[in-house]
Amino acid sequence: MLCNDNAGTGCKGNYELLLRGSITILKELIAKLGKIKFAGSNTQDGRAYHTFDGAEVHGQAGNVSQRVCLILNNYQPFSKKGIDLGCSIGGITLSMARAGAVMTGIDYDFQSIDVAMAYADEFNQIINYKIEDIDLKLIKEINQDFVIWFSHWMWFCKQHGFETGLDALYELGKKEITVFFETSLGEGMAGNVMKANNMSETKLVNILNNCFHRVRKIGVDEYWRKRPIFKCEGKPYKYKCYHTNTVERLSYYRIFKKQPEENAKRESKTLTLLQNSMHFPRLFSCDGKEEMVIEFCGKHLKKLPNDWKYQAEAILRDLKNAGILHRDIIPRNILINEGIIKLIDLSWSGAEEDYKIFPGWLGTDYRAYPGFDDRYSLYKSLEYIGGIQ
Repeated sequence: MLCNDNAGTGCKGNYELLLRGSITILKELIAKLGKIKFAGSNTQDGRAYHTFDGAEVHGQAGNVSQRVCLILNNYQPFSKKGIDLGCSIGGITLSMARAGAVMTGIDYDFQSIDVAMAYADEFNQIINYKIEDIDLKLIKEINQDFVIWFSHWMWFCKQHGFETGLDALYELGKKEITVFFETSLGEGMAGNVMKANNMSETKLVNILNNCFHRVRKIGVDEYWRKRPIFKCEGKPYKYKCYHTNTVERLSYYRIFKKQPEENAKRESKTLTLLQNSMHFPRLFSCDGKEEMVIEFCGKHLKKLPNDWKYQAEAILRDLKNAGILHRDIIPRNILINEGIIKLIDLSWSGAEEDYKIFPGWLGTDYRAYPGFDDRYSLYKSLEYIGGIQ
């Protein structure tokens, strides 16, 4: 079993070059590619979205062999169930099937699926191809061992909206699943979708880390505008339930929180006053009693950004301008998302200073006794975080 290393990938996987067979039965199908236009698929008559080794077809984008090598260098697909989202003519789908995976390929361009099925027959592979639109409902129902979702994610965002695209990644991250992923960073129609949402590789990595348990960059595809390829490991999501509080993540952006009515009223009132600050969660909805939906604010701060002092002063300034004391600033209530420090859990916040009416444990070791001093608590918490880097 040999690997195609024409692009200098150093691939050591079990990818075998597809043998060049007769394409007589394929010529008619290939000629039909692009006759009916599909956004993100075929835009030129007689050309496929991609090509692959052993395929006598002209592709308007790159050869997928390097992507296959990167996957097989980092994953053993034998006997595993996989799904290729936006498979086009099935170059990656077929290659993974030949490596021993039980593959499903999905695309809404029936012309490409016709060609993909013909290639599967040509190389004696049993692949479950489906002509279907890829939406959030389909993503939620995926139960394979691994998912390959490359350039099509951009067209998913273009069709369904960028926020729905993020929700789709979040849904995959909730599963015990391996996802191979890249985005259409660069030029082109899909690339413009990413530019419109200020997408960069740094922002992409942050998004993936917010969705998946473990994310690793496994290489760069020279054939496709040097786009980065990531291996993402999902993990079943468990919501937090402690004491009288429940916190459950609903989507990429939204958190559901239930707490005692008095605490919920304090937090919703405070978040309303702080809606113009980037350092606090946005309040999306509140039932006026115990339940609210607020913004997901990233992960716990474990490494101080270079401008942490500037951000700390901005947090204190925003609290002061709103006439608010947080009262419970501790390390676990300090998060970070895309480089922005976020302060959460304002259940005990308010304008009153009378410390005697609040629990003695509030603020723990980061509290300035006997009262509350947010400046003291914030800097002591940040100093603790900085000390454990």
